[in-house]
Amino acid sequence: MVLAFLAINFLAALYRSRDDPWSASFVIASYADLLSLFHCLRLSESTPQESIRRKGSLKMAI
Repeated sequence: MVLAFLAINFLAALYRSRDDPWSASFVIASYADLLSLFHCLRLSESTPQESIRRKGSLKMAI
């Protein structure tokens, strides 16, 4: 539900900044950063506790 809201907000912001390429690239980069953060959080939660090395690198990415 939250990602759907973010996607709609992303598309609206992208539409508003269609005449300014710098603003459009900022909107795209911000959305990509947010999606990568959610992806790393999901990986961190699903990683077993035994794999401490991977969990540490995910925490550093987050």
